[in-house]
Amino acid sequence: TIRFTNTALQSVVIQKYAEGTTTPIQGAVFLLKDSGGNLLGSNNGEYTTDRNGQIVVSGLTAGMTVTAQEIRAADGYTLDSTPRSIRIRRGDAQTLTVYNTPQRTLTINKFVEESTTPIQGVRFQVTDGNGGAIGAGEYVTNEYGQIVIPNLDVGTTVIIREVAAVRGYALNGSPQSITITS
Repeated sequence: TIRFTNTALQSVVIQKYAEGTTTPIQGAVFLLKDSGGNLLGSNNGEYTTDRNGQIVVSGLTAGMTVTAQEIRAADGYTLDSTPRSIRIRRGDAQTLTVYNTPQRTLTINKFVEESTTPIQGVRFQVTDGNGGAIGAGEYVTNEYGQIVIPNLDVGTTVIIREVAAVRGYALNGSPQSITITS
């Protein structure tokens, strides 16, 4: 009698959630390497989370270590480029859970005093707490009297100063500040 045996290949599941939730994040791109630093898979080691916030990599050998590093965050989230490693064990799929902090959006509204009538065309300077420009640095209100600034990190202090009023209105040069929170 001759007996042949095969070693089952293992898998790893990378699960991506929004910080503090179980809300899956689709579209985050990870670079995966083995313990020797070799890229895994046929796409130069790049894998993208699916609509369930998952990447499933099969065909791994027990005992190897897989390192996953986020290289591109999904839209609306802050990149977490910290490499994370997991040792592949025999007999069960390994799960690596990674969380991302959502980026926040700031909306600036400009209205006629004591009303909700928007004012279009007002120019604002927007800086961080150190005086550095946020985004374009200067913004102009739209037809709704709004400026929307996306992708701000939690903890960022934003200082907003009106720098040019529209004809018929006085300039309100008093700066206002806000700290972006979760």
